[in-house]
Amino acid sequence: MGIVSVTLKLVGGVTRTLQGVGNVLELRRNLISLGMLDKQGFVCRAKGGVLKITKGSMVFMRAKLENGFIFW
Repeated sequence: MGIVSVTLKLVGGVTRTLQGVGNVLELRRNLISLGMLDKQGFVCRAKGGVLKITKGSMVFMRAKLENGFIFW
């Protein structure tokens, strides 16, 4: 496992870059830790099947929760 930066392509053509993301070569997707986001000053809220991640007044991303997993 390594720690990398990833650029997320979100709905509406918006791109965001996250630092300190866990990368496991055998997985097809990167791992985003809510604890890591918290340490970087983000606020994570889940309500009504939607996870909203903010930092200050900026909405960093919104993601749909399906079967306990996050998809964006």
